Amino acid sequence: MKTIQFNNKKYDIPTSWDEVTIGMQQEVSRVASLQSHVKMLGIIAGYCGIPVQELKSAPVSRTVEMMGSLEFMSEPIPTNKDLKWEFSGHTYSVNKNLGDMQFQDFVSIQTILAENEETYYDALPVVVAVLCKREGETLDDYDPMERAKLMGQMPISVASSIGSFFLLNENYSKLLTHLSSSHAQESILLGKLNELKRTQSQLVVHRGGRWSMRLRIGILKRYTKRLEQQLTKHFSSMQSKS
Repeated sequence: MKTIQFNNKKYDIPTSWDEVTIGMQQEVSRVASLQSHVKMLGIIAGYCGIPVQELKSAPVSRTVEMMGSLEFMSEPIPTNKDLKWEFSGHTYSVNKNLGDMQFQDFVSIQTILAENEETYYDALPVVVAVLCKREGETLDDYDPMERAKLMGQMPISVASSIGSFFLLNENYSKLLTHLSSSHAQESILLGKLNELKRTQSQLVVHRGGRWSMRLRIGILKRYTKRLEQQLTKHFSSMQSKS
């Protein structure tokens, strides 16, 4: 990192991709997206932490100096083939055999990517948090959203390599194609409905003595049955058209 002084304050500027973290890249993406005309202002502000308004009134010579320190941006983000990260006494690594991935991991990643379709760098720390685990961990052992905060300190070179490994993997593409079919979607949704039914049955057993709770459960059961009928009708229609 390079330390500069700007308006009587000190700021640290990265001089290589290895010094850029996921969190820093998120901030660059966020600030740059707010600049409708001069994106470079947002990029400098994001990497250096300098307020955009102060940069707008800065002498050209100063901004040119800062841009010179960011020359690494013209180079591709380096690839990290190890797909692992040592941090605070722990090793976080990726199982390179995606065939061993738990289905809940895959669904979690698909969900976060769909929710951040236009803001990939907002999704990346969560994707990495799901994929990159300590030895012996599963997704049941930790909260991926909390772990994502920690992953914000991961170098972007490692994070991008992990994200690319997953998204460009042939097995991922095959599974995604399969899950996009109406048959797979029907199985997943109706499976979730069956889980809901089992939960309702457990509520009846544990809380059956309270009439207000029985009334609510009865309403929920009718709603669930109606939803199941609508889903079955919808997927039957899709299959007949195909």
